[in-house]
Amino acid sequence: MTDTLPETGRSAPRVLIVVDSWQGHTAAVARRVADGVRAQGGHMVMRSADDATRADLIVADALIMGSAVHQRAMTWKMKRFVDEVCEPAWFYDDLVGRVGAVFTAGGGAGDAGGGAEAAQLGMLTNLAACGMILLSLPKDTPGGEFGATQWGPTIKSTTDDMRPIPPEQMAKEHQIAFFHHGANVVRVAQRLQGLTLAAAGRMPNPEMRAMRTEAEKDHPPGTRWGHLADPEGAR
Repeated sequence: MTDTLPETGRSAPRVLIVVDSWQGHTAAVARRVADGVRAQGGHMVMRSADDATRADLIVADALIMGSAVHQRAMTWKMKRFVDEVCEPAWFYDDLVGRVGAVFTAGGGAGDAGGGAEAAQLGMLTNLAACGMILLSLPKDTPGGEFGATQWGPTIKSTTDDMRPIPPEQMAKEHQIAFFHHGANVVRVAQRLQGLTLAAAGRMPNPEMRAMRTEAEKDHPPGTRWGHLADPEGAR
């Protein structure tokens, strides 16, 4: 894979996929998203929700969040990634104008599984707050008829009668939309390269930004801050 796409000469978009997988289902379809990224000529980096840092976000042209669905929401580890990594990125406008997308896997009732749409919307809300360009899933996406929502691809980890499906036994045709979602992210990110949105550093105010910058001298982008509500503090 070359560093440029021959049809345009632009650099290959760098796509960060952040995943939290409880039983292997989300990790399995994350690999299909990664296949789509690579097939379209993108540079793919995959991190767990535990390991991703702001340093990963700063250099990414696109961020794709993939979470298991738990109690109709993203997992607690994915929410911790939002609190500890995306919140500082929001503060410094690191992701303004970049591409954001999501996918899920989970059990429950219905073709998409219980709570998949709510979980995806929760992650997309974070990406929107960071000023990202949100990429949804068009209804004519190949494989989209197998339980995807309009927000992103999803896959069931249980049968209709709530029996667990081993990750390796998930139907291949149900994973097609994940591949095309990854490819679409690269297509959009590549066309947005060089675009600057109106991020003028006006919010938060200069005084607050200066205080945060001074504090971050002890916490460079490659480390993670503990959430303010965490009694253990930085980790």
